[in-house]
Amino acid sequence: MSKSIVFSCTLIMLAACTERVPTSNVEPALERTGNSVQDSLIVIPLAATNTSQIKNTLNFDEATAFVINDRFNEFDSSAIKANKNITSRILSDVNLKTSGTSRITQRVFHMAGQIAMYSIFEYDTTGIRTQRITYNGTGVDTTWFTTDDAIRNYAQFHSVVNQLQTHYINYNSAGTDGLWFTEDDTVSFYMADLVDASGAIVATAHYDTPGVDTIWFNSDDTIKWIYSDNHNADGSSEWIQYKSPGNDLDWLTLNDNIVGHFSKRTVNTVGKTDQHVFYIEPGIDSIAFTADDVVGFYHDYSYDAQNFLTNAILYKGGPGADTIWFSADDIVSKCTVRDKNPDETVNLYINYLPGVDASCFTTDDVVNAYMDHTYDNTGHLVSANTYVESGTDTTWFTSDDVIVKESTFTVN
Repeated sequence: MSKSIVFSCTLIMLAACTERVPTSNVEPALERTGNSVQDSLIVIPLAATNTSQIKNTLNFDEATAFVINDRFNEFDSSAIKANKNITSRILSDVNLKTSGTSRITQRVFHMAGQIAMYSIFEYDTTGIRTQRITYNGTGVDTTWFTTDDAIRNYAQFHSVVNQLQTHYINYNSAGTDGLWFTEDDTVSFYMADLVDASGAIVATAHYDTPGVDTIWFNSDDTIKWIYSDNHNADGSSEWIQYKSPGNDLDWLTLNDNIVGHFSKRTVNTVGKTDQHVFYIEPGIDSIAFTADDVVGFYHDYSYDAQNFLTNAILYKGGPGADTIWFSADDIVSKCTVRDKNPDETVNLYINYLPGVDASCFTTDDVVNAYMDHTYDNTGHLVSANTYVESGTDTTWFTSDDVIVKESTFTVN
């Protein structure tokens, strides 16, 4: 058996809301983007995904957002204005093999050495994820993983409701009948694509209220924010979240939408990501990707001779004394090392804090979290555990390290 890792954190995206007609009968966003999505670090708040179809990595948080291809789990919410630090993210390397696929089936969250809640994931016969149920109580029998465990919420993926093709629907209450999975369960939000008059997908929207008629999944549902992403011919990509439709009140006209957060990813000569930059706001000109954009943080990536990712550096502490980002004195916040097995599967991801020298990958770096992955004898991922403390022996990578999250995968 071989192993691998990383650590955790999430983001809560805050945005304004207005109305827009939800779209129908469109393909899920991740499926329509094809292989290009596998190469980009993209922040996608609460959209649906099919884990089995994403080749590299998937960070998924039950309550807020997920990030595609964030191999080192660097998308740090503390750099985003008005966001809270929530230690509840996971890196899950989905290893595609010629025979069978690893799919996440269970995720358990720990707090103070005890189980706090867990999620169960379900799939259809073709391997597409259909549902996630999260439980946060043991029920009358006081035993976890039994039939009377208390449901916190659940989500449905790729559901068609009222002829509307959604990506993700989140239900947060059992409704007036007190029974889960019945028609009166309370929707808290859903995600669906926005399409223009020609049927082209313009963006993906987060609908947060059912509108004046108080009925979900029809034309007056209210959009809270949207996101769009663009993949360029050179392999680079941009992602933009819009928090308002602008003066014309039309979310489809992206040119006057109010920009919220955004990011860009550049690639090296062999098409691998060499830098990812996250911006918290577009500056005085209100236009993304211009000189006055406000940087939140960025990552630099390194590769070995075989072009496998080996480490990453997160610069989040600020631009240094020269007040200029992307210069030699930018402040390092985290250093991540990837160790791989002979078959190129990940052995360990380890997150370090820089020591007194404020540099990465030196002898005074301090471990602050890691994730180990376990594979079966065919190289398929079967588990991933996240640890954030060294335990009572104060020594990392020993049996008493403090686990905060464990994920179980099934090979199909």
